Parts: sequence; C-alpha cells; structure tokens
Amino acid sequence: MKKYRNKILCGLVSAAILVAGIISCLSLRPVEIIAIHTEGRFSDVLLKNPPLTESGMIRWWQDNRVQLKHQYNLPQTDENGNFTMIFWDLAGGLKPEKIDDSICFPQLKPPANCIDKNKRLWVSNTWAWGLTVVNSSGDYQVKEDGRLVRRNTE
Repeated sequence: MKKYRNKILCGLVSAAILVAGIISCLSLRPVEIIAIHTEGRFSDVLLKNPPLTESGMIRWWQDNRVQLKHQYNLPQTDENGNFTMIFWDLAGGLKPEKIDDSICFPQLKPPANCIDKNKRLWVSNTWAWGLTVVNSSGDYQVKEDGRLVRRNTE
C-alpha cells in the first residue's frame, strides 16, 4: 500500500512541477503590439501574448503607458482630452474573413485582417467618469495616485 501511495505522490508532484513550468513560460513571454487602428479618439490595439490574468493586463497597461504615448502616440484624444483604447488578444491569430463574432481592420492587408472579439482591456477618459479601466471583472476609476477604485455600475 505504501508503494502505491509513493507512486501517486510522485505523480502528483511531477504534474504540479509541469503545470508550474508551463505557467511560468507563458507568463514570461513578452507582450507584442502587432497593430494599432485609430479612428478619431478611438484606438484598437492588437496584442500578441497579453498577460494571462486581468490584474496582469491592468499592470501591463499601467507599466507601459509612457511607452504607448511615446512610441505609438496613444491615446489619441479629442479636443476635450477624451479617448477610448481597446486592447484585443490575438490568440486566435488573424483571420481571412469576418466570421460570427469577429472584427475586421481595413488598414491591415487582406486577406488576413480580422480577429476574434477577445477584448482584454478597455481604457477610456471622459469628463463624466475620468480615467476608467474596464475588464470582465469590473469597472475601475483610476485615481490621481494611480490606484484603481471599483466603480459601482448599478
């Protein structure tokens, strides 16, 4: 009986190490900006290898705000400073045509200019709400010191 317990324990430890290694490899991949589509104050940013978690995605945006401004001139604002940026995950790759729940970008060269609608983060600034970050776990207002405060949307 003890022999079987040791084999089971060894198998569980091996599986845990394998899972930890896979998660580490996935989280260490650099985030790549593949394309940006801007129309007025609205910008769509197509990402390859975005962070795995929602908090990681928000942290990536916070850490890269200056680079986005200097390298890509994002966000594009209107005369009142309002803007909206949507960060899309390109996990499914570029698709040749619009299928079901996908979105196409005319500035990308056809035939592969569509992606699955896999929105990872929505960042906007308006006079009514201020700087706001939205993901599937909620809406957050960004305070002057950079803290995120959950906004009641009810």
